[in-house]
Amino acid sequence: MTQKKYSVISGLAFGLVLSLSIIRSGGANHFLNGEAVGGKLYLLADKLQFKSHGFNIQNHGQIINIEEIKEVKYRNILGLFPTRLAITTYDGKTETYVVGERRLWKEAIDRLIADAVMYCFSENRTGKEKL
Repeated sequence: MTQKKYSVISGLAFGLVLSLSIIRSGGANHFLNGEAVGGKLYLLADKLQFKSHGFNIQNHGQIINIEEIKEVKYRNILGLFPTRLAITTYDGKTETYVVGERRLWKEAIDRLIADAVMYCFSENRTGKEKL
């Protein structure tokens, strides 16, 4: 897995032009309807974004905003192989990815969640409302 620290992703996705700083990126499988869909996972300052490659039956993209993430947990394949990362959102959905260096992914996502919580807390303390 390659890590591009503070590089840029540009292109057309979901009808929007993206040009955002990437904190982490690498090959990943996203489990969707029983299929491990291969592609690339990106962690940006405000979201986790998955983009499948063209070799899958279920080609798709997915974006989970950081403020929607409730927790990040490790999961093992067959209880033995430590490769899965489970992302649970506040609406109760859990998305599972197979990634390399999952500890580094979890630490980076947890750090962004903590920063978002601190930002909301400081905004509320100063009387500003979150949009």
